Amino acid sequence: MTYNSLLENNKNVKLKYEQLLQTDEWLEKRNKIINRDGGCCQKCKRSYTINNPPHKVAGYRHIYEDNSEDSIIRFTDPMDDLGEVHEIDLIDIFPTANFKTSDVPISLQVHHRYYILKRLPWIYDDEVLVTLCDRCNLNLHQKENIKVYNEEKKEVNYTTCGRCSGAGCFPEYSHIQGGVCFECNGERYTTSLV
Repeated sequence: MTYNSLLENNKNVKLKYEQLLQTDEWLEKRNKIINRDGGCCQKCKRSYTINNPPHKVAGYRHIYEDNSEDSIIRFTDPMDDLGEVHEIDLIDIFPTANFKTSDVPISLQVHHRYYILKRLPWIYDDEVLVTLCDRCNLNLHQKENIKVYNEEKKEVNYTTCGRCSGAGCFPEYSHIQGGVCFECNGERYTTSLV
């Protein structure tokens, strides 16, 4: 779904950050950054694996089946009422990714090094974004306070969510609504950035 169609469908409703991360614009930017970073976490260097594919490939959150010996995964689209099973080859999306077998499931995320108020998640220079696995991203948010700037590039005090420490999600609960933090609804902060 494009950002404009999301706006059209939610005219009188404040959009949540989690909704913005499901738009075509963000998914395109996200895939570009993950591909640039070779499909691996830039901190721990773990990558998507054949046995543990990403949870958010091309906007599809629910993996239906993954027992293949290659990089093809099968999944259902949560927006599809028919429950049709789709196939996608991860190499088509992330051609530079290093797919290998591993026992440790990970989900790669694109981390913002800082935020600018009222800026949509995909309207950032590529250098501001970095690929991290779900665990490294959570760890970073727990240990560091990610800076927030206003439109004039002056730092503003923003309070991170006390429950998720500003990560917006909990990887260990990815099977429940994508692991989104129920306290901040994935917003990461007590006040919305966008």
